Amino acid sequence: MISVPQRSRLKTQAAYSVIGVVLGDFLLCGTGCRSARLPVLMDGGEGTDRGGRLRFEVQVSAAWHADTSGIDVTVGVANDVLVFVRNGEKSDAEFDMFVRAGASKEDRILADTVLPRVRTVAAYEATQDWVPEYCKFFLALPSGEYEITVGFRDLASKRSASWIRTLLLPAAERGKARLLSVTMTAATPGGSRLPLLLPHFPADYDSVEASVTLLLPGEPIDIWFTVVRYPSDTSIATPIGAPALRQNSSLAHRGVDYGQPDTVLFSKKTLTPGTRVAQTLFGIGKIPKGVYRISTSFGLPLSGVVEPVDVFRRDIAVLSPGFPRLSSLEEIIPTHSYIASDEERDSLLAGGSPVALRRRFEEFWLAHFSPQEAKEKIKLYSQRVTESNIVFSTYKEGWRTDRGMVFIVLGPPLRGTEG
Repeated sequence: MISVPQRSRLKTQAAYSVIGVVLGDFLLCGTGCRSARLPVLMDGGEGTDRGGRLRFEVQVSAAWHADTSGIDVTVGVANDVLVFVRNGEKSDAEFDMFVRAGASKEDRILADTVLPRVRTVAAYEATQDWVPEYCKFFLALPSGEYEITVGFRDLASKRSASWIRTLLLPAAERGKARLLSVTMTAATPGGSRLPLLLPHFPADYDSVEASVTLLLPGEPIDIWFTVVRYPSDTSIATPIGAPALRQNSSLAHRGVDYGQPDTVLFSKKTLTPGTRVAQTLFGIGKIPKGVYRISTSFGLPLSGVVEPVDVFRRDIAVLSPGFPRLSSLEEIIPTHSYIASDEERDSLLAGGSPVALRRRFEEFWLAHFSPQEAKEKIKLYSQRVTESNIVFSTYKEGWRTDRGMVFIVLGPPLRGTEG
């Protein structure tokens, strides 16, 4: 016969076992692991429409292919913003990509391309994947200034989103160097190589490269490539009314200190004309966490007159490994500062061995909920942390920002507008 203390101990061990399973979800899945039940669409069909903001990544750059000028377009769309509808044992998402080029400052459309796309997945979990799939295409255009519109329309939900910017497509003039594009790629931990379109990416990306493409002036040209690092704020937002607001709120910090750059890479190459268009690679390697500025400039060598002029500049933030999900308990526990009391927060952040951290994490949730409720709440909390990283990240992870704090605590808004 089991004594009462033994029963209590077995019940506690079982609770910790449940929490441990969910902790694995927090570490490994983030928004990628949710209930296996498909939400129901308004038309009665089964799909995965979760509403919210349509997100996609875009890079548009001037290009020359086979002596034809135009623009290169790269678009990345993640599964978690598409609507998948069951088709037998699989699920399909149908959407249209579109690119439109209009004459700048004129109400004229000069090029309009629509690309129908279908994405098929075999498992529901794959519909939750936030890692984009990329498609690339080329739009032939003469030199000039254009207003470029890129976007997509989800056919199941009828929702659409677009991105607009002005682009100058330079003409090839002898004696003048023209920068066409600077594109960046990196190798993921899984071995695939992805374009880096967003201003932030995880620190576990490796073999980062920048590809510089120019129209050559008909004589040798020097290219300078520089990477500098800036000090930046990494604090966690503090809820209004908290005692530490004046000292620690992210609103009180300057963000990034652009007055104290630290050069981490400087490289120079000389290109000798052989073709009209030249492309060269600059290897950056693996970049530690931090805020960086990448710049490219060029000038005529040995002229004694032409100074290098920055013609390209891009700021990037290298965030935690595994971003946008959290990859360790040491990263997970600080996110609980938004929902823990002062005493609970001090206990959670006290440090110690991995076993001690895990035990305090479990004790925190089991002090407020039953094992099953704790499992559901942890999963919801992990989803909000990951979603805030996807939507609100700037020079630091989105969950650390004031907007991320509000999203995590209160959840997504019922409606909203963007400017």
